[in-house]
Amino acid sequence: MDLSGYYLRDANGKQHEMSVLLKSHKLSLLVFWKLDDGKSCTMLNELYEAATETLHGMDFQLLTIAETSASLAQLEQNYVHANAPDAFCFSDVNGDFRRYLAITELPYTILFDSNSRLICSQRGYCVDASDQLCDKVRSCLLKMDQASIKP
Repeated sequence: MDLSGYYLRDANGKQHEMSVLLKSHKLSLLVFWKLDDGKSCTMLNELYEAATETLHGMDFQLLTIAETSASLAQLEQNYVHANAPDAFCFSDVNGDFRRYLAITELPYTILFDSNSRLICSQRGYCVDASDQLCDKVRSCLLKMDQASIKP
């Protein structure tokens, strides 16, 4: 998937190109969420814990992406750093990146490899996000290993 030309902003307003961000780690877990949605925040917390446990020892990063106004970026960053300290927080201010990925519902979780290849995706809420994410991620990684495709 060609992600060059798509930029996200950090809380300081600095733009980061998605293709460059993904190349920095073997695996990137992107979580699209909303600060003003309690379920979305809870799911982000659960996904962080699940990803940290499931992908422990692997070269992975967690990127949180909120479609928001620039004025809320600092609040989002504070929330993410308090609840998912190793995660990186970005804003998709106009929703262009979300639309490019055809995401119509939040929250939404995507696992990419360093070549911007989509490995897994999970849309919407789930009752037990951590177990569902862990199972889906483990299944995808097992399939990659069996096919001798290394992230």
